[in-house]
Amino acid sequence: MSLIITDSYSKSFEDATSIYDFSAHDATGSLVNFKEMYFNKVCLIVNVTVKGKDAVTLLKKLNKIRSSFSKKDFAILVFPCFQFGASDTVKGLVNFLKENSLENMFDVFNEVQVNGPDASEMYKYLKIKQRGFMGGIINKNFTMFLTNKNGEPVQRLMPTVPADIIIKEIRGLI
Repeated sequence: MSLIITDSYSKSFEDATSIYDFSAHDATGSLVNFKEMYFNKVCLIVNVTVKGKDAVTLLKKLNKIRSSFSKKDFAILVFPCFQFGASDTVKGLVNFLKENSLENMFDVFNEVQVNGPDASEMYKYLKIKQRGFMGGIINKNFTMFLTNKNGEPVQRLMPTVPADIIIKEIRGLI
């Protein structure tokens, strides 16, 4: 399922000025208006999977980042993405997070495509604002986009960036 852009408060990626212009269904199927939910918060937006040799390590890194900040100031939005060979389901991700005591650490959304013609509008927006080294293409899961309190993407981070560096960047925005 892709990011929803049909509501009156959602825009196409060309017209968006922040992530507050988007909404998405969370893992339970509820529609989340990003402006209502994340206004004045620093956000880390991550495409994830639980399959692959580094998934557990990377989720634990995200957990370390998340636990360094108050929920009133910071949120991690995870979007399951199965474009990179790892096949699973959103339910599988949610179950994995529960099994590893991580279910309350992240805001989990429905599956998205991050590249190609079916890429979500929000990911198209993020990739235009923070192109990265791949010319606007996301080449793997756990690619992270950091947004400021205005919902504007300020940095794109590869999965290999250490948690302590990401924490320092977030502190600078909070």
